[in-house]
Amino acid sequence: MWGPFALALDAANSGCLSDTAISHCALLNGNVDPEFIHFYFQGSLTYYYTSNDYAQLCAEKTALTPGTPYNFTTTASKYQLEGAKHAYFQLCTCPGLAEDVGIIGISETELSVYWSAPSEGDFDLYHYKRDTEATVDVEKAVASVVHGNLTAGTIYILNVTIWTNYTCERSDGQETLISPPKSIELIGCTQPAPPKVNATYLGKTRIELNFSQPIGSVDYYILTSSPPLNDPKLGLIGDTVEEGKRIGTENLELMNLEKYRAYTFRAYPVFCNLVGTGNHRVARIEKPAAALKMMGVRPWAAMLVFFGAGASVTAIFFVVLYATFKFVFAPKPPPAGTTSATAQAPPADPEPEIPPNWRINNAYEQRADYNAIRIGKLN
Repeated sequence: MWGPFALALDAANSGCLSDTAISHCALLNGNVDPEFIHFYFQGSLTYYYTSNDYAQLCAEKTALTPGTPYNFTTTASKYQLEGAKHAYFQLCTCPGLAEDVGIIGISETELSVYWSAPSEGDFDLYHYKRDTEATVDVEKAVASVVHGNLTAGTIYILNVTIWTNYTCERSDGQETLISPPKSIELIGCTQPAPPKVNATYLGKTRIELNFSQPIGSVDYYILTSSPPLNDPKLGLIGDTVEEGKRIGTENLELMNLEKYRAYTFRAYPVFCNLVGTGNHRVARIEKPAAALKMMGVRPWAAMLVFFGAGASVTAIFFVVLYATFKFVFAPKPPPAGTTSATAQAPPADPEPEIPPNWRINNAYEQRADYNAIRIGKLN
């Protein structure tokens, strides 16, 4: 007695059921009323499933690895005789789902949706869709999509769907398999914008810092100081984010600044636990005017010194200028043997000649008059 004919694979109804299951169907191929249909898997000598209803010619193989090819065959048996196996036929599971989907703000205007590859099996690429936007293909090695043109310091809600794609090499040709869609709602924040930082001087060792956001929101700031500052309330404020101090968004008074030393205070904005780019303000407690000295002299004394020195120099300058002018523009004497009308005055009229005796007599008379007056006073 001859056994049943070899069955054939029902390719149209065989293939991926999920990422861990494959449907395996057979055709009777001329056999009439077989008692049993045996389903084999991956060259095993024992079948994994048997059907005693020739109207039930399909079996499901489960607990498989996603995105993986497997080989199947079937036999028919009747009167305790089993027919030949048909040639093994290769089928594949669907690819696995993307895992660990998340979102993070990567800049002030960008959010990145990221995920990891399926933990098992193979796949070719991803399909990604946000809300009502068009579906985009994402390369296997990328596993992320960046959404831009957003507002700094803002919360966004994104509804995204991700599929994986796998090309199966079946025995009857290629088959494109797609995983079930994985949809998830994501809540993400863009990084905060750098703040504006201003400083107001309150005293010899105190200043007040105030902050404002040009756009978007901020939860708090991390304040750093270079050089480090030991504030009575905040403690030691270091010059790195790790060594900085968390502060609120209100005005902040700082104390214990060293006189006449420049401090660089930098405020890093924090929003949704994202640390943004910091902005700074350089503050310096200036030396009071009363304490200023110039070459060891008080300001008012220095002013007098400089004023006196300036006046002396000016006077000397004008004296030298005057002497130079007199020397350059003084009239030159006429050459020898010549006369100058401007250099010589006209000769005076000669005195009339007086007889010598008149001079003697005149002197005598004057003396006689003096003696007479003197004698008269004595009497």
